[in-house]
Amino acid sequence: MVDHGPGVPEADRDRIFLPFQRLDGTGTTTGVGLGLTVSRSLTEAMRGTLEPEGTPGGGLTMAISVPAAPAPSHARANRPGS
Repeated sequence: MVDHGPGVPEADRDRIFLPFQRLDGTGTTTGVGLGLTVSRSLTEAMRGTLEPEGTPGGGLTMAISVPAAPAPSHARANRPGS
């Protein structure tokens, strides 16, 4: 996800993943501050990472990386009952 808004100061980038955290100046946006906590937890459950990065020109990019699933083994896939 890429945001071209004001961004998140580097000092706050770890804090945004804590439950019920919202940065000051969120305007009229509603929420309880769980979205990034849940997103990171789900990503880590898949052995991946979710990291904030600065967006060139302003804003924030959330970079997700998850490992690829291994290709199915042909020997296993061709057995009856597989």
